[in-house]
Amino acid sequence: MSLESAKKFYELVKSDEELAAKLAAAQSEEEAKAIVQAAGDYDFNQEEWVTALREESGVELEDQDLEKVAGGSFFMAMQGP
Repeated sequence: MSLESAKKFYELVKSDEELAAKLAAAQSEEEAKAIVQAAGDYDFNQEEWVTALREESGVELEDQDLEKVAGGSFFMAMQGP
């Protein structure tokens, strides 16, 4: 798994509104992972995703956002500011 992969996926999501909407609408972690896999060859875990969000967005995630991600809501933090 790779932090670089998570960062590349973050850049893709920023530039693809349809993909971002699909992720936001995902009802489960499994559904979100299927969307990631369908988007291309991306391989990252939750910790790498959170790190990519922090580094690439420049937005500090609140504790409640981190809890959502740690609790299995893999892409919930993307719905932030």
